[in-house]
Amino acid sequence: ITAANKMRSGQEVTVEQSFSGRLRESYIVSTDPDVNARNLALIGDHWRSGFGGRPEESTEKGVIFRDVPVEVIDDFLT
Repeated sequence: ITAANKMRSGQEVTVEQSFSGRLRESYIVSTDPDVNARNLALIGDHWRSGFGGRPEESTEKGVIFRDVPVEVIDDFLT
């Protein structure tokens, strides 16, 4: 999510370096129910597994999973 004044000149770009070797930046959020259902299921799977077996820790702003392995984060993002 970005500010409206930044969105007016926003454009999709591909950068050289990322977790998967490719990063798409866009201000467009999918409205496809299938895409959103898959994303929600992915989040649920990772949440239930504690993002690699890490305990859920409550904070003033919500919860956090500390020391999540890089491989788990990479799997989640790709």
